[in-house]
Amino acid sequence: MNVRITENTLDALAATFEELERLSTTPDPTPQQRTRISVLLAKQAALRSGTTEAQINRMQLHRLLKEVGREYDMPVERSGLNAEWGKRVKECRANLAGEQIINYTDLGAGGALVPQEISARCYETMRAYDQIFDPMFSNVVNTEGAANLPVPAFDDVTTSAVLVAENTNPAGGPTTPQDSSIANVGVIQLGGYSFRSGMVVLSREAELDSAFPWGALLERVFAKRLARGISAYLVNGSGTNQPTGLVTATLVNGGKTVVAAGSSVNDGTGTSANSVGSQDLVNLIAGVDAAYRTHGVFYMHPDSVISLMRLTDKSGRPIVGILDGLAFIYGHPICTCPSMHAIGSAGNNIILFGDPDYFIQRRATGATEIRRYTQKLGLPESFSVAYEQWMRVDSNLLAPNSSYVPFAVLQQHS
Repeated sequence: MNVRITENTLDALAATFEELERLSTTPDPTPQQRTRISVLLAKQAALRSGTTEAQINRMQLHRLLKEVGREYDMPVERSGLNAEWGKRVKECRANLAGEQIINYTDLGAGGALVPQEISARCYETMRAYDQIFDPMFSNVVNTEGAANLPVPAFDDVTTSAVLVAENTNPAGGPTTPQDSSIANVGVIQLGGYSFRSGMVVLSREAELDSAFPWGALLERVFAKRLARGISAYLVNGSGTNQPTGLVTATLVNGGKTVVAAGSSVNDGTGTSANSVGSQDLVNLIAGVDAAYRTHGVFYMHPDSVISLMRLTDKSGRPIVGILDGLAFIYGHPICTCPSMHAIGSAGNNIILFGDPDYFIQRRATGATEIRRYTQKLGLPESFSVAYEQWMRVDSNLLAPNSSYVPFAVLQQHS
């Protein structure tokens, strides 16, 4: 068992040892002193076991009140995230009283406290729900604020180094393609679009008195709500007053569209409107230039992964393999995205393939907010408060050359 000894506990132990030493050297201790020695020995043992001095004092108070016939409800100590959120609630209340402890803004309908460490925990939960938030499947750019961020993009996949003979000095200036400037240099602008989780109402009693880990629960609820809402735009956003989704950017920039022929070559039954075959996946991979193919990733709905797991080649071997919990197809990992259309969605784009380094996610981690409301309609009357989380993100695809787009899309036949 691990016992946590804090600095305050060490101070209490030192004071206990000092008093014990003084009393033990008394030649003829009185009954009261002998009782005190017994109490100090018990306190010393409790402190060594990890009990805090504050807990010991509350137990002593409880005992004394019980001796005089009074009851004392001992508050349950919070720990972990629950203690962290409880501290923030107290800080928020102190701000309302005029004591500026943390970043707090009076928004009329309540306020906003901005705990920076919540952002990292939020994205951890979001990527567990939707792998498109995993840095393995996109190029994540974290920034403090959400001001416009220019990101350079260039395409140089056709230019190669040349062999130079000994003692030669190419003269006359740039005369070959290898001496020219980098091809197709461009810039995309990333902003920071705001998303809110929606409010969760909590009673004031639960907020202030409960030992239930409501802070951790709220974080999970907010993260899953934000994952569902933001992912839809990261995949299919139009780019007009919202993030540019990966499917949208692939099509707009000229990425190749492969129409599914179906799984009849594998199972003899699937059609182009309700299935995907192994040849479709090979054609999708071939739709991306070899320069972007090496680190390519499949993006698809979780139900599509299940459909492909049932698929085998002519030798009876499964198309989908699993390694360390991660699904692969032909050596390329699969990113499961619930916002993608599933196989069988006739006429829709169902699977993406491409290099995740060129899919940029901009996260304004310093702009993440947890807002606390106390004056919304109905809250004061029911002695309740409400919380919601705000987050700012954007996304786009780096594809300056329509002849070499880093992604291709597989479309279900209509």
